[in-house]
Amino acid sequence: MKLNYLFNTNAVLINDEKPEEIFNSHIFRFLDENIIWKIKNQGSDIVLEVVLRNLNYAKKIEKLLKFASVVVYRNSHVNGFRYVTSSNAEIGQIKSEAGIETRFLLSGNEDSFSPKMWSMLSFYLEARNSTSNYYKFICLYKIIEIQNLKSENRNGKKILVENNTATQSYIETEIKKIITRHELNKLQSAVKTSSIKPKTIGKYFEHIFRDAFAHTGFLTKNNYINGFPTLNPTNFNDARRYQEAVVWFDQIAKTALRANEPSP
Repeated sequence: MKLNYLFNTNAVLINDEKPEEIFNSHIFRFLDENIIWKIKNQGSDIVLEVVLRNLNYAKKIEKLLKFASVVVYRNSHVNGFRYVTSSNAEIGQIKSEAGIETRFLLSGNEDSFSPKMWSMLSFYLEARNSTSNYYKFICLYKIIEIQNLKSENRNGKKILVENNTATQSYIETEIKKIITRHELNKLQSAVKTSSIKPKTIGKYFEHIFRDAFAHTGFLTKNNYINGFPTLNPTNFNDARRYQEAVVWFDQIAKTALRANEPSP
């Protein structure tokens, strides 16, 4: 049995060591698994394939999806993903504006990725996976939360827990590096006129975006007391502000990912 993973591209594929197109099948050795790269339609479709045997299919699928997460992370032009089913067992299709370049696939350090890195990559794949800016945002926010987890002792055991203060500070620091002065002034004005306390950018995104998504459709007691809004997915203004935030948070999430990537 074979499992396929289909990518859709519109540009040539370039191998970093050999600057030429790959016209035939190519095998990538990834996490001790052979990922078969096939050109289905030249300049259009690429199929990733892994051979499934016996009862180890779950781990093989997991490695295939991890490979896909690396493709998405290292190729900024990959702009969409959807699950598909067919008689050929194709489980996914990624659309790309400018193609997938093989030089940005494997750096040779993937075996050294930490569980934290793989967890963050899985959420990045989900963010690219979705066409909903609301879901994209919450996945990207989750990456930043994972980046800022803290260790606590509970019942004699060390566990990782959310660190809202660190997450808020991280967002405020990083967003100021990527947005324009005009965008920053507009954002600071929105923070100032909001009901949150303290009036910080990090707190603003936690409550006005993250919590508004988590509690959409009804007012929780906390939201009602503090005046935090719940979003309406069909509201134009909500849709527009999440669309804008996703662009920023995608860059912040990739900064967090790069910080966790070991040297090749």
